[in-house]
Amino acid sequence: MEKKLVLESRINFIAEAALENPNLGWMEFILTDNQPNDNKQGIKSEAFAGLIQSGLFMPLKMALGEIQQDHSEARPLGTIASLEDQTEKIFGKAAIWKLFRANDYKMLLEMSSKKEPINISWELSYTESDIDEDGVEWLGDPVLTAAAIVGLPAYGNRTPVLSVASKKDEGETDMTEKKVPESGEPETEETKTEVVVNVSVDAEEVKSLRKQVEDLEEYKETRETEDAKASMLKQRIGMFAEAGFDFTDEEIETNELVWLELSDEAFQSMLKLMVNIKQTKAASTSVPDVSGTPESTSNIDIVREGFREMKQ
Repeated sequence: MEKKLVLESRINFIAEAALENPNLGWMEFILTDNQPNDNKQGIKSEAFAGLIQSGLFMPLKMALGEIQQDHSEARPLGTIASLEDQTEKIFGKAAIWKLFRANDYKMLLEMSSKKEPINISWELSYTESDIDEDGVEWLGDPVLTAAAIVGLPAYGNRTPVLSVASKKDEGETDMTEKKVPESGEPETEETKTEVVVNVSVDAEEVKSLRKQVEDLEEYKETRETEDAKASMLKQRIGMFAEAGFDFTDEEIETNELVWLELSDEAFQSMLKLMVNIKQTKAASTSVPDVSGTPESTSNIDIVREGFREMKQ
């Protein structure tokens, strides 16, 4: 059936535009759900956002030439292009580098066409966890490092590959989708559904998304520059304070542009000069010795001698 995709983010734009790349294959899968796995670990729905944010563009992995039971020999096969929170599950799409893993991609395509099971297992790190009364460890603040195709995933058949896509010569993308019932049982011949998607991207949508990307990159660059300036100004005001200089907010605002334009070497030289001037000024304003000498004959001579010594 025909379906016009509404591109809502930069990630989706990149993923869908790349469908025209003949060197990429596509795979749709379920990354995880919010229930415990066979290792008595789980990720709650409220932690999905962190997993999605960290997982974009991380690798999709598989052993060379075969699907092994565990992760030990898994090597990068492609990259995760998008992840979507569906409340109880996270659905993902990955781009497969079929130019570099041609035989493995062909094997996956054949397995998908024959409805043979292909399952996903995540690799992640986390900073905290809680163990409930049933002994299940719920992982907090998860960071996804990879998704791997393995033979014995901890989630069993609950994290399957849903489709493997091949770009046809006529420009269509053939996606055979495996529907997984809520019970988690594998689909039967009666429940499977085949969907053919013809992707079209509106030119104005592409133009708008490119403008959004450019604006975001410009904002990021401006923000980084301003943060660097603020950090340098704070550091240099601290150096002034250590040298005995205390400036008002008005004085800082007046001089900050000059201070920030100086290199570290020039600023150090300026600060040293200011310290020397301060010390010289303090010495020059000390009271001269007007106690006189035995040779002094009048008060005027005493004062004159004192100022002469101060001048020297």
